[in-house]
Amino acid sequence: MPSEKIQAILEAGNIADLLDDEVLKAIGDKVVRGYEYDSASRAEWFADVEAAIDMAKLKKQSKDFPWKNAANIRMPIIATAATQFAARTYPEIVKNGRVVHYATVGKEKAEQPAPPQQPMPQQGGEPPMAPPQPVVGGLKEQRAKRVARFTNWQLLVETNDWEISTDKLLTVLPIVGTVFRKTYFNMSKLRIVSEFCLPNEIVLHNNVESLESARRVSHVLTRNKNDILGDMRAGIYKEYTTEELQLFETEDFELEDHKLIEQHCFFDLDDDGYEEPYIVTVHQETLKVLRIVPRFDPDGVAYNDKNQIISIEPVHYFTDYHFLPNPDGSYYSMGFGTLLLSLNRTVNSVTNMLLNAGALASLQGGFIGKGLKARGGDFNLKPGQWQPIDSFGGNIKENIVPISYKEPSTVLFQLLGFMMEHIDRLTSVTEALSGTERAQNAPATTILSLIEQGLKVFTAIMRRQYWSFKKEFTKIHRLNRIYLSPEKYANVVDEEIEVVANEQGIPVITDFEETSFDIAPVADPNISSDAQRGARVDYLIKLLDQPQFMGLVNPAMVLQYAIQSADIPNPETFIQAPPPPTPPIELLQLQLDGHKMEMDKEQQFKEFQRQSVLDQATIDLYQGQIRQYEATAAKMMAEVNSLTDEAGIKKIQLQLQEISDANKKATEDNQHIREMLNLLQEGGLQRAKLENERMAIQRDNEEASELPEGTQE
Repeated sequence: MPSEKIQAILEAGNIADLLDDEVLKAIGDKVVRGYEYDSASRAEWFADVEAAIDMAKLKKQSKDFPWKNAANIRMPIIATAATQFAARTYPEIVKNGRVVHYATVGKEKAEQPAPPQQPMPQQGGEPPMAPPQPVVGGLKEQRAKRVARFTNWQLLVETNDWEISTDKLLTVLPIVGTVFRKTYFNMSKLRIVSEFCLPNEIVLHNNVESLESARRVSHVLTRNKNDILGDMRAGIYKEYTTEELQLFETEDFELEDHKLIEQHCFFDLDDDGYEEPYIVTVHQETLKVLRIVPRFDPDGVAYNDKNQIISIEPVHYFTDYHFLPNPDGSYYSMGFGTLLLSLNRTVNSVTNMLLNAGALASLQGGFIGKGLKARGGDFNLKPGQWQPIDSFGGNIKENIVPISYKEPSTVLFQLLGFMMEHIDRLTSVTEALSGTERAQNAPATTILSLIEQGLKVFTAIMRRQYWSFKKEFTKIHRLNRIYLSPEKYANVVDEEIEVVANEQGIPVITDFEETSFDIAPVADPNISSDAQRGARVDYLIKLLDQPQFMGLVNPAMVLQYAIQSADIPNPETFIQAPPPPTPPIELLQLQLDGHKMEMDKEQQFKEFQRQSVLDQATIDLYQGQIRQYEATAAKMMAEVNSLTDEAGIKKIQLQLQEISDANKKATEDNQHIREMLNLLQEGGLQRAKLENERMAIQRDNEEASELPEGTQE
């Protein structure tokens, strides 16, 4: 839980209003001295940067050597290198109206099924075809898409300031080597601002390891009298009199602007011995502190068991962009401007020497002796005209002595070509990369190889820009989480959003509270050309046709990569949902065998049902026969009782015995059939089948008993 002093600091608007003049004077003096100390550490680097900027601007200067108004050509080497870099990099940063994308990290918490679609009718009486069901991602994926859609709109549509400053950044960066962006929420405009800053505006000590670890980051602001008075009256700055800040009226336009130093630094204002991060704004000339605000969030302060501060995570407003790391390991990096400055100067000198020599050789000059009798003043000759003079021909030749000027040196010209070749290698501005390589000079594969090799330098530089843009987009995400209104967000994404109240009761958007997002630019850190992308697509398409790779290469992913490589807007509109995957042959065979077994079981069940019906009919037949046997036996017993002949009685007794045996056999068959029906009712199909087969074999082996002639019916 924050301490009372930290809580009071976080709730204060301008801490400078709460401090006495002595404390403010000490703070102002320390801020200005720190700025001057840091500025002196990078003086040599900054001098080279200023010279490189003048060289890139092709700034015209007068030259009096070797004679007045001698040739003073400045070759656009640095400007060409910077333009080539910006031309290759800018299309990679902004692709199809997108600059940032959000990727989910970790497992989805919940899935939202897509609403089912109705079958699509077919022509010709064919059955309706099921439409491709849309695949709707999980909750985190949907949040990531919404946030990415809003951020792209915010940077490219809401205002064009970000895109304009990015264009400027990519042009200036290769010249100076290090530039900055300041990202903050502008209270007057009520939106996020990414302000492009030149290296003369942002000052760090040249020996710091990184911007995030620097103890001081000074932003030099230029404000006029109205700006300062307006901020004081609005309560942004501490109020001072115009005399205290020396805000006097002047006729000198150069003195109208005042330099303010906004320093992101550390001070111990709660008197606990631990310095907290603050933003201090000081009027440099008078050392007056205008504003002090905290540079940390409440959840960025860590305490121990005694409620003492052990660490504070500062909020960083600046993002640094670097071109080539400095070989001496210092903070400020090198650009093509500082790298090519001496070479550009040498090329300029050699070029001017060749031009001066050519001028002398073309114009000629010499001496005229006194023996030549000719009128003074201008002497003009028209083509085909002969002008008479008062001298002999020999006198003319003897009295005119021309000075022999050599033609421009071929050695200097070869030296110029040698230097330009190495400059092109250093800056990767080759004919293949600039698009001027003639096709008949080399095959296509050779040109692609030259392009790929030439882009190696740009690939390394592009990766540095990739991580810098990633840090900037993370800052924008944090500011959206704090300041973005739910109504504005819902209107842009055109979806229902979830809003919850934080601990202070302020409504916050749930999408921006998600912590499992990977925020990154859409740019490919491995910068490549359109020819390279086309070659990669052709290579993947050829793999699809190779028999040995059948089933190993995903055609849907190849199609998606081909459309994205062509930079086609809205690529998702051209790609349908893939059909369900075809199971392997082994799985299909198992499924077929299982289906066949089910059909066999069903057929067996139907057979047993049919057999049971037949067996029931047989039972009814046997029961009728048994009743007939019993009636015949009763009739014959009555006859036996009426007979007195012993032979007749014995004959009837034999017939009764045969009837009794037949009745017994029918009763047994009847019992067996009833058992089979019971087995069918209990579900024992297999047992019933085996028992039926056993009885059939037994019946085949037994000899059928013939019934008496009187009982055949």
